[in-house]
Amino acid sequence: MITTVLFDLYGTLIELNHNSRPYHTLVKRLSTLNTHGILRQSLVNNCSSIAEFSSLIGLPVQKDIATLEAELMRDIDSVILFEDSLPTLVKLKQKRIKIGLISNLAGPYRRPVKNLGLEEYFDVIVFSC
Repeated sequence: MITTVLFDLYGTLIELNHNSRPYHTLVKRLSTLNTHGILRQSLVNNCSSIAEFSSLIGLPVQKDIATLEAELMRDIDSVILFEDSLPTLVKLKQKRIKIGLISNLAGPYRRPVKNLGLEEYFDVIVFSC
């Protein structure tokens, strides 16, 4: 008997209709650095913005950081639920199955969970950031 179901977030329950990849854009500009390592840092630090992340890891201030922040917000605002996401979560809750959400993402990408009212469906939520 199934007692627990775990979900990833992006590509499983929700999708980005617009994905400008602003963290990748930021890191690409710093080609002399370990870009993979820097991107990994964006997933494990709880930063609410690209500017905060840049400051945390000591990156030089980018002159167009506001553009990257706007792209990030555009990405987040483009998030939609897959058609079967809510019915699936509701059915699992009705069957009293424990539901968990675990996702590897940068801090700002958590917002759709709250914005779309998904928090109430999960018994546990864990984000890498």
